[in-house]
Amino acid sequence: MESLEVSGAPEDPLAELVYELLQGEMYGYRGELSQAFKHYHQAAKQTQDPDIAHRAVEIALWMNDFARAEQAIARWRELIPEDPRPWRVLGSIYAAQGRIEGAVAAYEKAIEMGRTAQGLSMVAVANSLSIEAARPHRLKVFRALLKVYPDDPHAHLHRALAAKEEGLLEEALIAINDTLQLRGHWARSIALKVEVLQALERDDEAVRTLRRALMLQTENPYGLRQLLVNLLSGNDRAEEALEALLPLVRQDPDNPSLQAKRGVLAMAVEDWEQARRAFLKLRHNPRSLVASRPTSFNHSVSSYFLGVLAEHDGDIQGAIDYYYQVEEGDYVGEDRYFHKSRARIGELLWTEGQVEHARMHLQVSRALSVEDESVVYLYVAEADMLYGNSEHAAGYALLSEALERYPQNDMLLYSRALHAERLGRLSQLEADLRKVLAKDPDHARALNALGYTWVDHGINLEEGMAYIQRAHEQLPEDAAILDSMGWAYYRLGDLVRAESFLRRAQTMMPEAEITAHLVEVLWKLGRHEEARRLYQSAVEQDPDNEFLERVARRFPL
Repeated sequence: MESLEVSGAPEDPLAELVYELLQGEMYGYRGELSQAFKHYHQAAKQTQDPDIAHRAVEIALWMNDFARAEQAIARWRELIPEDPRPWRVLGSIYAAQGRIEGAVAAYEKAIEMGRTAQGLSMVAVANSLSIEAARPHRLKVFRALLKVYPDDPHAHLHRALAAKEEGLLEEALIAINDTLQLRGHWARSIALKVEVLQALERDDEAVRTLRRALMLQTENPYGLRQLLVNLLSGNDRAEEALEALLPLVRQDPDNPSLQAKRGVLAMAVEDWEQARRAFLKLRHNPRSLVASRPTSFNHSVSSYFLGVLAEHDGDIQGAIDYYYQVEEGDYVGEDRYFHKSRARIGELLWTEGQVEHARMHLQVSRALSVEDESVVYLYVAEADMLYGNSEHAAGYALLSEALERYPQNDMLLYSRALHAERLGRLSQLEADLRKVLAKDPDHARALNALGYTWVDHGINLEEGMAYIQRAHEQLPEDAAILDSMGWAYYRLGDLVRAESFLRRAQTMMPEAEITAHLVEVLWKLGRHEEARRLYQSAVEQDPDNEFLERVARRFPL
């Protein structure tokens, strides 16, 4: 690479300064930071402008060249002797090198210079420690600083943040409590305490912490109450969450996010009328649920939930009308309301006996969709409908068509595997599920499906049980996986454990297949009358079920 140096550099001081700066900029533009630093550092020696010295410091830090950075900082300090910034940068350089005593000494100097506003000096220290090389030493620095400034709540707070980042949650909690001793109504510390308690799986204590803070009229009650609502709703305490939400609604009645939250929570507690009022209000709110979206977004989101409410009322056509008003691009986070709505229309038409109409609706919806996720979801929805109608050959063909467009899609592979099993194509089932597990070894549904299939067909029993157990570890309360666990224990000859798992599964989801498994286990345990009663009760609910017919052919029920 050709040199940028100009022979015969100017002798005039101003010209020399301009020359050094231009050389520094040109080398920096070409990515030759070492040369860029040399020229900027030289320029800093020739001028009283501290910004040029600061620029030299920045270039040295970009290179992670701490020795050069210290040289540039020395000049920067000369130019602004009363400014704490060079000392803070020096502290971060020492911290990055693990020189904790030097870092603390530099920060002490910066703090003494920056006492103009309470707490801001310690915040500035924390910001300086955010550089990548210094982050691993942040906790040590704040532990040391607290020996010097034991009454600074910001120091305790940043010790807590650093401890949390390192996974030292108990230390983080101690530091937060120290912060609250010094500044009892600090909302930021309370929010952090709640976050740490959640990480420690102490959610009840987190709730009590928030309730206490709100009772004591802590600063920022609005934000803390929002946190309480989210915490309660995330812990399936919808009734309490709704109660905590209502003061926010009264304070800000036209807030669309609060209206949506109120509607969802009201549905969770089966207060259908309150939910409907909330979503109707959201539907006509002039403020958008998402700031970057037009208010028509509110219309789509509320239409989905109003459709769900119409279904609850038994108004099938009303539900379908609402679902059709959901636009594809309107969703919040992971909630893709469009394809959920279109799939639900198909299911409603199918349950009304309009099977061909339902399939045509899903096919048209796929053709009109512009997002791949919607197309895949609607393929699976149609395949599920065919599965429920025992049209496994048609479902298999449909999913094979979809996989030509999306050959590695997990949802399509998993769904086709289920149809393949019903068609007796076990090698295809295994191939599809192994593809899913190759990408996601902890895919609980795939683990369960493959393990159950092996166990049910009496092959690979030990490996099948291992797969099902891995699925159970991830979803311990899933009824289908509990059923698989029970059926695997039955195949392995452990009837007592088999009954325990199958009874739990049957209580949670009294479907015919699970009931048939439990009937068979009870019969094998010699409890024939109990098995007969359970079988007769299931047949009354579902007289033509193939699993019940199968168990009846094997035992005199």
